[in-house]
Amino acid sequence: MKKFLRNLISVLAFLSICNLGIAGDGDVGQAGKRVNAGAKPMVITDVEGDTANIDDNGRMQVVVEGLSATLTASNVEVTDLVPGVTGTALGKAEDAAHTSADTGVGVLAVRNDTIAALAGTDGDYAPLQVNSAGYLAVASLTEVAEDAAHVSGTTGITPLAVRNDALAALGGADGDNSPVQVGAEGAMFIMGDQPEDTSATAGDYVLPAGVVRNDVLAALTGTDGDYTTAQVNDIGAVFTTGEHVEDGVHVSGDYGNLPLAVRNDTIAALGGTDGDYAPLQVNATGYLATADAASFAEDAAHTTADKGLQVLAVRNDVLASQAGTDADYAPIQVNDIGAVFVTGEQVEDAGHTTADYLLPIATQRLDAAASSAGTTADYATMNTNGLGKVYVSQTHASPSVLCTTGDAITTGIDILPSAGGALKNRIYKITVLTLAAEVITVTELSGFTTINTAAGIPVVFDFGEEGLVQTTAATAINFTSADASSVQIVTIYSAE
Repeated sequence: MKKFLRNLISVLAFLSICNLGIAGDGDVGQAGKRVNAGAKPMVITDVEGDTANIDDNGRMQVVVEGLSATLTASNVEVTDLVPGVTGTALGKAEDAAHTSADTGVGVLAVRNDTIAALAGTDGDYAPLQVNSAGYLAVASLTEVAEDAAHVSGTTGITPLAVRNDALAALGGADGDNSPVQVGAEGAMFIMGDQPEDTSATAGDYVLPAGVVRNDVLAALTGTDGDYTTAQVNDIGAVFTTGEHVEDGVHVSGDYGNLPLAVRNDTIAALGGTDGDYAPLQVNATGYLATADAASFAEDAAHTTADKGLQVLAVRNDVLASQAGTDADYAPIQVNDIGAVFVTGEQVEDAGHTTADYLLPIATQRLDAAASSAGTTADYATMNTNGLGKVYVSQTHASPSVLCTTGDAITTGIDILPSAGGALKNRIYKITVLTLAAEVITVTELSGFTTINTAAGIPVVFDFGEEGLVQTTAATAINFTSADASSVQIVTIYSAE
């Protein structure tokens, strides 16, 4: 190129002196072109292919090793520049690898403490800008002041992260800058994340769960499928699906929480000590173990202070089925006074129906009749003999006979003394014989108040098998007459 420029300068000096030109259609010139001495335009080409053209206006256009320029008497106009891409050249090829000591052109920027447009209008060239600290201003003013309110349409810079399927440190040491990391799905790793089924290790970080206090549980999202937060009540207890308020009415389709239990074929304490939390326990067949071994083996002997389970029942004043169909589970039922309904009960005065259920009456076999109760007023069993015949007592106590004689009954005579305690006398027959006719007044025999007698003739009063019971317990039965006649009285009675 240097040789071409020296030759070009020599030619220009010669042309300037001789005021000559070379045309493309003239004779052959130095570079192999045809020369026409009568024309001023000229083309100069060297053996390397570099050219210089002089047009009709006297302007020279030069193309040398990728450099294209127009030369006039007052300026040089560069129309094309293709720089080199070697290490020492100013240009570099796209995607070329960096090499230490490569040269280049430093990028200049304008300091502008208050970033503002430096170009006249949209589409004009404008310089880069930096603030007072030298930080480069980036598009759309992405910096936002601390605590500044969000404004719709604000732009920002997308943060980049490194995919690292197995989270591990990417900084060389504590205090080094390190990138944010994400898993295979792009979810960002954060301090406290723990993989599912990972064993706990002392010192592990965990994430506190943010919840919303809501004393009255209610939906916090607009509709089904929206994201929402966990909710707690006023004491911080988490609301869960299936919780119900104490005494709340059952609604068909309610959710509930399934309680879990530990199978323990030999029931034993699973809590460390009294007061510790412990799980429910079931045996091999899934039956729940209850407090203090309240379950007992069949035919096990009773022991004083044994504990048991209270049996609940449903009050149903009119007995009716509580199960959907045969073989369904159903509760025990009681009437309005808590008496258990049993199969075989019949309402008083109800008519008999074929196939009615009845209750067998249990009795105690006693080959020799004897009391089966400890003392008076205790409940006792119905007793039968060896043949199954029921022992029965007489309707009334066996009767007794008392003969009373008096010389005069004007002041009254007790024909029967008080039976004592809460007992009354039952009179079956009275025979009265007086020496003179008498009108005798009787006390304590309701419906039998007077006796009329004739002299020497016995008067008999028979009250039948049921007899006549005196009015007041523990009181004597007394005869009184207005006359002082002698009298004999025979009384058949019993006390009960």
